[in-house]
Amino acid sequence: MTDQNQRSVVLHGAYAAGDAARAVSIAEMLREEYPGIRVTIVLNGAALDEIEQLDTSALPDGASVSACSLGLEHHGIDPAKLPEGVDGSERAPVVLVREQLAGAAYIRL
Repeated sequence: MTDQNQRSVVLHGAYAAGDAARAVSIAEMLREEYPGIRVTIVLNGAALDEIEQLDTSALPDGASVSACSLGLEHHGIDPAKLPEGVDGSERAPVVLVREQLAGAAYIRL
């Protein structure tokens, strides 16, 4: 059995503006249930609509947020205006595949 500190999950939000905030809430819940789990939140599509207002202060330790660089471009969002802790330098499919190939559990929101 894999050590819990090595486990990871990727939360994928793409369909609604509220997916970003929902993902942060789910990340908190997962960290409470599985201390030490690494959570990667990947956002693209409509989930980027409110990305500039995302409250990242609620992100638990071990959680990160990746906003699709292509999606940001298509939505006219300047990556420099992303909230602290949100990385906008990679494309969502690349992050999703990398995380899943590394063994992350996948949850689509």
